[in-house]
Amino acid sequence: MHNLLTLHSDHFIFESSFESSSRLDGLACWNNDDYVLKCALTYLTKYAPLVRVLLATEDKNLTLKAAANRVRAVN
Repeated sequence: MHNLLTLHSDHFIFESSFESSSRLDGLACWNNDDYVLKCALTYLTKYAPLVRVLLATEDKNLTLKAAANRVRAVN
């Protein structure tokens, strides 16, 4: 991921610290999983249907949270 960030890849979008601190209606952030999910939901609502938003994680609980919020998660 670090290499993608430094190469300014057009295929991956990263959230800044400022964006991370902003609120998303309907989602309270209680832990790190919630912040990751909020990032995916933010970009899903911001760019869909122009782009596909995929959440890459090996975390089973985060995958379940993503599915409950209609975010596609891949391993």
